[in-house]
Amino acid sequence: MQNSHLLKVFIVGVLFLFTVVGCGKKGPTVAIVSGTVLLDGEPLDGASVIFHPASSSGLAGSGRTSLDGTFGLTTFGAASGAGATPGEYVVTVSKEEWPEFEEPEDDDPNYEKKMAQVEREMERAKPTYVTPRAYSDEETSGLTATVSSGENDIVLKLSSDFSGSSKK
Repeated sequence: MQNSHLLKVFIVGVLFLFTVVGCGKKGPTVAIVSGTVLLDGEPLDGASVIFHPASSSGLAGSGRTSLDGTFGLTTFGAASGAGATPGEYVVTVSKEEWPEFEEPEDDDPNYEKKMAQVEREMERAKPTYVTPRAYSDEETSGLTATVSSGENDIVLKLSSDFSGSSKK
C-alpha cells in the first residue's frame, strides 16, 4: 500500500514537472532593442532594419522604422519575440520606393487595354533607393551593434553619400 502511494506521488510529480517545463515558450531569451535611424541627421521612416548575428548560432532580429525614425526589433523563434538575443551584430538598413501606377476606372471602355499597359509598366519598374544600397548588404554596411541584456537603445547614423565599408 505504501509503495503504491509513493508511486502515485512520484508519477504526479513527474507529470507536473513536464507540464511546467513543457508549457514555457521555447527559444532563447531576448533583450529589448529599440533605436533610431537617421539619414543625414534626419529621422528615416519606413526603413527595414535587420540585425544579423556575428555568430552562426545567433538569431536575426528585424524591425521597421516609424515616422520619427524609431524602431523596435523582433526575433522570430525567441522566447518572447520582442527584442534580440545578447551578442554582436552586423546591421543592415534599407529603404526603397516604388513608382505608383494609376489604374484605369472600372467603367472605362478601354479598361483592359489600359490595365495591360499599367501591368507592363509595373513589370519594368525599378525602385528608387532612399538609402545607399551599401547599407543593405552585410558585407558593406559598416554598421555594427552590441546587444546587452536589459534594454538597448541604438542610434544608427546613415549618410546619403555612403558607398560602402568592409566589415573585416
